[in-house]
Amino acid sequence: MRALGIPFDVTDTFHVTFANGQIVAVRTSSNDLKVFNDAEEWVRRKRPELVKQPCQGYFEGGPTPELCVQAMVRGYAEFATSDDFPDDPMKELAK
Repeated sequence: MRALGIPFDVTDTFHVTFANGQIVAVRTSSNDLKVFNDAEEWVRRKRPELVKQPCQGYFEGGPTPELCVQAMVRGYAEFATSDDFPDDPMKELAK
């Protein structure tokens, strides 16, 4: 959220299920704000050249996510200064 200029701490929880000493399932939950998902979509739509190479294969066991994360952070910062950024990105917390 820092790249978006939002003072909000995200909490991700990982639920790992074991059977016979093996991981058999992983489930995650998060309190990400909608603007975080909007930012990712914006970067992929408006700045695909920024993330295409560093994020290639990331979810298919590809290279380390470090370069992808760095590229996304740059893209999120661009989104935060764009006309597409919402006026009140934390509005959903007031509900």
